[in-house]
Amino acid sequence: DAPLLGLIDNSAYIHKTIDDNLSQSVVRVRVVAKKKNSNIAIEQKMGTGFNISQNGLIVTNNHVISDALNVLVEFPDGNVYKATKWFSKPEYDLALIELAAKELPAVNLDKRSGPDEGEKVIIIGNPLSLNNIAVEGTVLGYFQFEEKVGHVFIIDAPIYPGNSGSPVYSQSGLVTGVVFGNWHNFVDGRESSYGVAIPVEVLLNIIN
Repeated sequence: DAPLLGLIDNSAYIHKTIDDNLSQSVVRVRVVAKKKNSNIAIEQKMGTGFNISQNGLIVTNNHVISDALNVLVEFPDGNVYKATKWFSKPEYDLALIELAAKELPAVNLDKRSGPDEGEKVIIIGNPLSLNNIAVEGTVLGYFQFEEKVGHVFIIDAPIYPGNSGSPVYSQSGLVTGVVFGNWHNFVDGRESSYGVAIPVEVLLNIIN
C-alpha cells in the first residue's frame, strides 16, 4: 500500500530530526470497555496517549477511555502498566490516566495558549495499528466546533484511526495540543482530510 509505505518512510525521516524523548513518551492506550446500551457486552478500544509526569500521568481523549472497565498503557520500550485510576472531561474530549510508576519518559507542555496559525508542528501517534508514527503539518487556523467547548485548531496533516490522543509538538518539542479527530472537506469533488486538535491551554486548565 503506497500511502502507508510513504507514511512509514516519512515518519522514519522525522524521527531522525527530533529528540528521542518525544516519541518515547507517546503510549498506546488499550481499553476494555462496556458496550454502549448493553449491560453485558464488552468491546476493546485502542488509542494514543502521552506521558507528562515521571510517575505516570497520561493524557488521551475521553472517547478512547469512555465506559472503560480496564485500561492498560504500553510504552514504546515494551513496558505495560495497568491504570490505577482515570478521570475524564467529556466536554473537551480529554482524559487523564494515572499510573503507579517511577522514572518514566515524560514531555513538557507549552505554556502558550496553543500554536499560532501557520506554525509547523509534529504529531506522533499510533495510527492504523502502527507504532509511533510521526507526521508533520501546518496549523491552518482556529474554529468553533459544534460539539466542543471553546476553540479547536486544524492541522494540515494526515490523521487516521488510532491517532486519537496524539500529542501535537511545537518545533521546540513542547506539547501544544491534543489530536481528537479529523475533518473532511470536499472541494471540486476531491476530499481533503485534516487533523483537529484541542489547544494545550485547555489541558493546562484541567491539570491546574
